[in-house]
Amino acid sequence: MLVKDIDQATAMQYVKDGDSLIKVKNELVHDDVSAQVVVNDNNEICGIITIKDILKLSHSDFELYKAKDICSTSLFYVSELDSIAQASKIMVDNKCHHLLITDGNKENIRGILSSLDIVNCYASQ
Repeated sequence: MLVKDIDQATAMQYVKDGDSLIKVKNELVHDDVSAQVVVNDNNEICGIITIKDILKLSHSDFELYKAKDICSTSLFYVSELDSIAQASKIMVDNKCHHLLITDGNKENIRGILSSLDIVNCYASQ
């Protein structure tokens, strides 16, 4: 099975690097996702922010920080033409739960693959 075969129920969402963490948290909850891409003013990807990043902070810190302050800038990619096994290996090797999915040419971002997406894929077979 290939990465592109996993059902991406929601379109990829993003937040701006200058967005407050209150806004980021609300977006994550509203979109019912565990991660969002962080983009700069030129819409270039500069990181990924996750629920785990948010949970590391106390609520009072939400006013102090922006998305760019806590997002992970170590990004890992997988092609939509790669196998689920390859994607899983990338996650395990890098101890990460989210991969950015690229098209077959590795030029465009298609979405975010989470470890939960992989679990759901196997559970539904």
